[in-house]
Amino acid sequence: MTLNTPSKNTFGLSLICIATLAFMMPNANAHHEGDHHVVLNTNDQWVSCAMVVDSSLTQNEFRAFTKDASSIISLTPKNSAQTLGKNRFDISLAVLTTAPIKDYDGSWNNTFSHPDDTHWLVGDSHRLALPVLNMHMGMTNDLDAGITFTKDPAANYGFYGFNLKYAMLKEKEKGVTVSTRAAYIGLLGVDDMNINQGEIDLLVSKQFGALKPYAGVSGLITSASETTDKVDLNRENVITAQATMGTQMDWKYLTIAAEANIANVNTYLVKVGTTF
Repeated sequence: MTLNTPSKNTFGLSLICIATLAFMMPNANAHHEGDHHVVLNTNDQWVSCAMVVDSSLTQNEFRAFTKDASSIISLTPKNSAQTLGKNRFDISLAVLTTAPIKDYDGSWNNTFSHPDDTHWLVGDSHRLALPVLNMHMGMTNDLDAGITFTKDPAANYGFYGFNLKYAMLKEKEKGVTVSTRAAYIGLLGVDDMNINQGEIDLLVSKQFGALKPYAGVSGLITSASETTDKVDLNRENVITAQATMGTQMDWKYLTIAAEANIANVNTYLVKVGTTF
């Protein structure tokens, strides 16, 4: 990646694009204003909401939860279609925020427990937020390998993943790159459930100085199974699709990106990192 100093116009356009997507990501509060009369499942083992299956979880609720989760756990920023280059690294911290989820619905209430009967999974905005650590390395000039990780230290659940991105087409004069990306995401720390997800992406980006807008489509295959005697449910295997649009700005060693993913549950990510 060429480390050119961006022009004032490019730098300003980058900030406008990133701020526009970031504005779509309001923070969640850990309470509700009593807008839903639901009895929460409680468990004082954790100080935050934990992923625990309740005995009242139905097959339909489990399938609905799997569909919602498939969008949310696709949590690695797609980034520009460009690859890093051989022996180059990218380390970043991203924040993923969802569109409103129905945490008062059985599909969420019966797959989570709460510290008390007033502590909701998400706040009045009904949006879930997760911090995500990402690390990528350029294996060759055309192939990147990456790992991703998130964990709620106050609860039991987390996610980990691996991904590979391959640049199929590079038009350097036009600044256009087309890449394909494969990813795997798995669930950590939950005794009552297993979730495994595979993902295939097609990404296209075009470079305008330091600014690299990108778009893509993804196919997701998600498998969820309960691992507890509290219920007797069949494994849920769902196939979903996702569309992505975003922009990335690289300036010297700084990388900033923001993206929106359109899926069963829409998600929005903002990423800040360093590339070297």
